[in-house]
Amino acid sequence: MREMFPDKIITAPGRAEAPSAPGSSFWSSFFDKAPTLPAGPELGEVRLSEGKLYIQGRPAPSLGAGTYKETFEIPHAPDYVLKLFNSKLLRPEENLPEKRREVENTRLLEKAGATPRLTEAGALALDRRTMGYLVVERVRGRNLAVMTPAKREAVQKLFSTLLRAGLELGDTKSISKVRQNIMVGETRSGGFKAYVVDADLERSSKSRAELAKFYADLLESLGGGR
Repeated sequence: MREMFPDKIITAPGRAEAPSAPGSSFWSSFFDKAPTLPAGPELGEVRLSEGKLYIQGRPAPSLGAGTYKETFEIPHAPDYVLKLFNSKLLRPEENLPEKRREVENTRLLEKAGATPRLTEAGALALDRRTMGYLVVERVRGRNLAVMTPAKREAVQKLFSTLLRAGLELGDTKSISKVRQNIMVGETRSGGFKAYVVDADLERSSKSRAELAKFYADLLESLGGGR
């Protein structure tokens, strides 16, 4: 699947032209009837200095790191975060494909309204390496490390949405990872609900009944009942 945004390489210091907005072509203006969403922030200059990330000259605190990427605050745009594919576990030729895979998965989840909205994707030249990056809306909320009845209800609605869309979450053998990859909170355009914040999934080959059982079992594993 062709990703919405082409890769662009931004060197530090420096700025790149913003990508064309989705649905901005002549024909798409005829046929795309979806409501226009607010544009995301212009990222601007991104640089590393003594191991610390700066965006437009301001420190960008880390919000957490996983196997392949790290998430940072965007100081001038607090409703958004930068996901930077900066893992040294990835060989250079694997970095951008890993980013593109997440873009594809994010687009599937976006159609179901199950993930924070992606506004920009590309590549940065930092620390003598090319690193893929995403800019997505920030979830103002909490993950499932502490499960509550209210969170369970929100996650149950999320799983029902994924079931209807025929999408199957990955990395579910590790419940601790599932707890980190789902957040309950509010985003700029999506409102308050449960969101998948690490887009590891696939179009399920299970029957609807099998997929329903998969999500019912996963919900029970997360706990949080009254």
